[in-house]
Amino acid sequence: MQVLNITQYEDGSSWAANLAVSGFVMSAVLVGNKVRVHQVARKDRRSAPKWAAGYVQRWADQQIKQLPADWMAKHLEMYQ
Repeated sequence: MQVLNITQYEDGSSWAANLAVSGFVMSAVLVGNKVRVHQVARKDRRSAPKWAAGYVQRWADQQIKQLPADWMAKHLEMYQ
């Protein structure tokens, strides 16, 4: 797995990461205190292995636990 980029918006609106897993680009996004994982579209329309989404989900959950408490407070306030 290779982390391609991580974006954390200062206003607390969202957190996003793009990762390369076994040749597939996967995206994890935190919005509304929910993490969503999906495969980024490919020209050849091949699907990533089923385990890849679970792997990225677990990785994202660990990363989100490490976000600063003040950022999480902004995020939760924005979406409640």
